[in-house]
Parts: sequence; C-alpha cells; structure tokens
Amino acid sequence: MSTAGDPVDVMPALAHPVKLFHEDGHNAWQHFTDHACNHGDEWTGWCLLLPSLEKERVSAGDIRQLREQVRKSSAEQAPPALRALYRSYLQTVQEAIERGVQLDWYWTERRRGDDTCWHTFSPSGVRGVFDEEVVRTGHLPCGAPYGQTNSVVERYELFRQCLRKRYLDYKQAVRSKMVVDHPAAAFQQVMSNPPSMTDWQAL
Repeated sequence: MSTAGDPVDVMPALAHPVKLFHEDGHNAWQHFTDHACNHGDEWTGWCLLLPSLEKERVSAGDIRQLREQVRKSSAEQAPPALRALYRSYLQTVQEAIERGVQLDWYWTERRRGDDTCWHTFSPSGVRGVFDEEVVRTGHLPCGAPYGQTNSVVERYELFRQCLRKRYLDYKQAVRSKMVVDHPAAAFQQVMSNPPSMTDWQAL
C-alpha cells in the first residue's frame, strides 16, 4: 500500500521518479480530504474506485460528517480504517499516474515562467499533475454518473465523463498557450473519440 513520499515511475515523461506528494504527509492528507471526502459530487466517483469509502461514509452518517472527521485528523492520528482508506487513495493516485504515463496519456504545461508540470489521465478517470519533483494532485474531474454501486458500467461511464472534462481542460490550456508538449496522437484520438467499454476494459 502506498505512502506519502513513495517514488512514482513517470518514465518516459521524466527520466527519474517523482515523490507521491510531500513526505510529511500533510499535503497528501489534505488532498485526500478535499477530493475523496469532498462534499460535492467527486466523492461519489471515489466510491467506485475505493469501495471502503462508502462503508466509512455510512458509518459516519453522511459524507459531510466523514469529511469533518477526516479534516480534524491526520495520517498519523486517524483511526485504522481511515488510515487504510487514505493509503488506498494514495495507491490509486500512484497507479493512475503511472498508467497514464505508460499509455502516453499526458501533456506538458508551463505557466508563470518556468513552472512546468505534466498533466496525466488514466483509465480509472483519475487526473494527475506532477512537476519535476513531486505529485501535485490526484483527483476525479467528475462524480459518479448513476450513484455509488460498484459496477463495470458505472466505472466506464465515470471514465467517459472524466475524459470529456479532461478534453475540455486540454483545449482550454491550448487556447491559453500553456501547452508546451502536446499529448501523443493516440491520446488525442482517445479524447475526441472515447474507446468502447470492451476496449476500455483492456487498457
């Protein structure tokens, strides 16, 4: 199970690994709180990727109460169940970024001078951003389309909705002249013409 600061293999985007958030864990825990326990609709998508999240939500009463529990805790002080959920979130983000880079599903942006970062997407629907040293974020651009039951159809629809959002993000970055290295032609094709559910399952 992943922990904050673990090495993330991002070849061929970079020749060296980057850290999975900062080693002290505070930044990673904040992302876990803001995304997996978000009181908008993003958490519903995470329920499809992290089945134990739904169990913890029910135990807490609702997602707002769970978020408050997480917000008041930390990676070091959280109860075992929340700590395991947090580490599952980290592992999902790590696997998503590594898979996205392996598939060439990424592009490079530069903003504010020399601030260069790589934007990835994965078959799970998770969007990742990393720079030369560390993963900056890992989240879902959308929530679950039909609820929180862990079915292949719902996970596929989550992927499609998140992919559509990433395509819009990419086009906006192009219009803003922030893209310095465009995604591979194959990924541009995927963004404009999503794979079938059968092809998606094979990714």
